[in-house]
This record gives sequence, C-alpha cells and structure tokens, in this order.
Amino acid sequence: MNAALGQGLLAEAANIWTGGGWGMFALAANGVVLFGVAGRMLLRLSALGRLAPPAEGEVRTGDTPGVRLARVAARERDEAGVLRVFAAARHDLLTPFERDHRVLQVAVRAAPLLGLLGTVTGMLATFHGLATGGSAEKTMTIVAGGISEALITTETGLVMALVGLMIENLLQRRQQRIEQALAHLETFCLQRLHRSAAPAVTDGGGRPTPVPSAVLACAGETAG
Repeated sequence: MNAALGQGLLAEAANIWTGGGWGMFALAANGVVLFGVAGRMLLRLSALGRLAPPAEGEVRTGDTPGVRLARVAARERDEAGVLRVFAAARHDLLTPFERDHRVLQVAVRAAPLLGLLGTVTGMLATFHGLATGGSAEKTMTIVAGGISEALITTETGLVMALVGLMIENLLQRRQQRIEQALAHLETFCLQRLHRSAAPAVTDGGGRPTPVPSAVLACAGETAG
C-alpha cells in the first residue's frame, strides 16, 4: 500500500515537472542554492552552542563557546584588549553568516521571477498554438500545455519564495540572538576586568574586604 502510494506520488511529481517545461530546471537550480545555503547557515548557527555569560564556577571548568571566549578575554590586561578579542570573534563568527545571508536573499527573490519567466514562455507557447491553427484537437493540446507550463512554474516559484522567506526570517532571528549573546558576554568580561583592576576596599576597621571568587578566578587566569 505504501509502495503503491509512493510510486503514485512520484509519477504525479514527474508529470508536474514535465508540464512545467524548461523553467523548472532554472527553479530547481535556484532551489539547490537556496536550501543549500540555508542548511549551511542553520548548521553553523547550531554549532555555536551557548554563548551566554558563564557562571562564576564555569570560567575554569566549562567548555561551552561562551566560556572559551570569556577565558580568552580574561587573559587581556586592559579594556582595549578585551574589545579586540570580541571584535575578532564577531568577524570570525558573523561574517560567514552575512555573506551567506546575501546569497540567500538573492535566491529567495529570484524564485518568483524565474516562475514569472516560465509563465511568459508558457503563454508564448499558448499563443503560438492559437496562431498556427490546425485541427481543433491539436490546437487545444498546445494551448492546454502552454497554460499548464505557465501555471506550474508560477506556483513553484511562489511556493519556493514563501518557504525561503520563512527560513530567512528564522535564520535572521537566530543570528540576532547570537549578536545579542556576544554583546552580553562582552559586557560581562569588561565588568570582570574592571572589578579585578579596582583598588581594594577596606571596611570600617581598615581591613580589606574579601575579593569575590569570580574576580580571583579572572585575575588568576589573566596572570596565567
């Protein structure tokens, strides 16, 4: 039952593909670019993992991307060094997404235009069949084929564009969350640097107050 249903669906898909004419090949090439780039962006975003600021005990023992980046920033001696670390991180992490995002935008916007091009060629075939004349049956066959080609390519282009827009919106929101996480992590590391560089505070009896463990951890990593 399932095999027969699958064969029927494949046969129907083959008929639709054939009815779409040569425009379906252009749409297929555009679809490979669109969904290939989108899949690569999704895999890269998923591989980044957690970039949230680490807890106090995670700086030394954690192994998430956020912890590793905070550990690198903790080795810097001044604020300019921390800013350089995060500028390099943004360039390395976000530049590939921006480049792929531009390619994705072109593929999404090209899909309905390619469908429209198939519509024009289908209508040209229809008018050609009406102009050449011949028997009524032959004329109707040519006209039906041209209209079918026009509608199939138009529908395929629109569906591809709609799906591409939803995927683009999803990836853009994920990229914005990565940018926000990097900004929060940068602020976290700068605050730790400032706390470690602040002078010791004494209590009312002239004795120094205890330094928080997070500051000690940051200072120890910086010295290492």
